[in-house]
This record gives sequence, structure tokens and C-alpha cells, in this order.
Amino acid sequence: MTYFRPIRAGADRANDVEQSRSEYTAALTAGDAEASDRVIDEVLSKQCSLGEIYARVIAPSLVSIGDLWCRGDIGVAQEHLATQIVLSHLDRLNSMFAWRERRSSYRVLVACVQGEFHIVGARMFADLCRSRGWSVDFLGADVPDDALVDFTEKRRPQLVVLSATMPPGVEHAHRMVRDLSALAAAPRVVLGGQAVTVLRGELAV
Repeated sequence: MTYFRPIRAGADRANDVEQSRSEYTAALTAGDAEASDRVIDEVLSKQCSLGEIYARVIAPSLVSIGDLWCRGDIGVAQEHLATQIVLSHLDRLNSMFAWRERRSSYRVLVACVQGEFHIVGARMFADLCRSRGWSVDFLGADVPDDALVDFTEKRRPQLVVLSATMPPGVEHAHRMVRDLSALAAAPRVVLGGQAVTVLRGELAV
């Protein structure tokens, strides 16, 4: 029998989730998959939504891991291990929160631009769309420009979401906005990722 704790309100709930985030970050930093599993179990016991878990626990923890790597406090191998642990949790959570009914005809295509290998943010967005019952094509990392345009033309999604976290992705994001907007059945294009700040004010998407 699964026991769920009562949902605490207001500041108490916020403090609970913040504590979970801190514990999750510590577990990822240590490369402790079992400890991180326990944190996810605890968050689920608080009946948090998928959006809460992604936005308030997993995403900020990954930002902290990235900051540690940038400062040289952890190595590349530790950062990669943390990412793999997180991906295993995304698989688990997606299976729990995925929409079970007939999917909507609204189609979303999510991909990382050419040369972009950081997939977790894009993957979380795809999962959240799927949890709403939308039909989602998640193409993953490093999708070549021409392949992305060709696939979009064939699948005809209403929305294309592209992730670019590193500066080299900016050029590809520019090209994709231009080329996708020129399609006969042009989708709406949304850009996400840290590199998108470079584009602010330059693109109307």
C-alpha cells in the first residue's frame, strides 16, 4: 500500500520542495543514484505535479551541477553521471504522468539544433507536452538543419520547439526560424535554452 502524506499549504509546502531540491542536488553531486531515487519517491509522496517536479527540483538541481562543473568543483565524468541519473528519472516520471487517453491531434516537434548535445531541458518540455495529451515528436540531440526542415514538412506539427544552450547553436536557430517559417504549412516556432538570450531582440518568433 502506498502512503501519501497530506499536502502542506503555502510556505510549508514551498519549504518541503526546496528541501527536496537541496537533497536531490546533493545526491546528483555525489553520483548517488539510490539517494536521488529516494528524493524522487519523497516528492511523489507529496503529490507534486510533473511540472513542479521538473521546474522546482530537477531543473534547478541541474543548473547547480552545471555551475559546479563551470567552477571546476566537479569533473566531466561526474557531470555526465548526474545527467544519466536524471534521464533515468525522466523515463520513470514520464511513464507515470503520460496521458493515457486518446492523444490530441495537436502535434509538437521538440529538437535540439544542430551541434547541440544538451538534451535534458528539451526532453522535459517534451514530457510536459505529452502529459497534456498532445502528440509529441522528440528528436533529441544534434538534429541536422536540413533533416529538421524535411521532417517538419512531412509531419506538419503545429508547434516546433528548438533548444540551443550553447553559442554555436545561435546560427542554426537563426536558420531554422527562417527555413521553417518559409514552409507551406509553417508551424509556430519557439526557441528555448540559454543561448536564446543572445537572440533576444533579433528574432520575432
